[in-house]
Amino acid sequence: MPKIIIKPVKDDTAIESGYPDAIRTGDDTMWVGRYSRNSIYRDLVKFDLSDMNDCVDITSAILKLYVCDVTDPAVCAYVTPYLVTQKWQGNAVNWESAPGYDELSHGPTVPVKNAGFYQWDITEFMSHWFKHAKTNFGVLLKSTEAADGETKRFATSENLNAELRPGLKITYSHKEKPVQPENPSEGEADPEFHEDNPE
Repeated sequence: MPKIIIKPVKDDTAIESGYPDAIRTGDDTMWVGRYSRNSIYRDLVKFDLSDMNDCVDITSAILKLYVCDVTDPAVCAYVTPYLVTQKWQGNAVNWESAPGYDELSHGPTVPVKNAGFYQWDITEFMSHWFKHAKTNFGVLLKSTEAADGETKRFATSENLNAELRPGLKITYSHKEKPVQPENPSEGEADPEFHEDNPE
């Protein structure tokens, strides 16, 4: 039977072009999208997958985020998760030190307009991590950054409402534990190796 687990966020933060040296870790929300040509937000999200040692193959990985607030509900932000390729830490990363990401490894682009839950299927590159033993550096969320006022604000792992925090639902096949043969009860002889003692 496949395993289904929901992973909490290990690290998450926003970076902003308008304040390229600002570190925003610890905030309970993170903006994504283009507020203006001089103010663009992107988000970094990472999950701890170190306890999935029994994983054989990931069959489904769904990233779920909650939008708490929007700048303009009339403007849609088209948000895509990309595979991050370099190490980063939320308490040290900013726009200037942002890690690289693979433009060819990404999930679907989802239109984000109003407050509510949104989800992205990132099965393909999650599976790639395991099949090719790649290091998990998380995902970068960015919009097309094409329109002013498209900014949306996601709940982070610091949000007081735990139900709104980011989550990753993973379904995967796993190694079956070998079934150990039962040992004979203590003091009970195995009939195949029983020797009769002469009187």
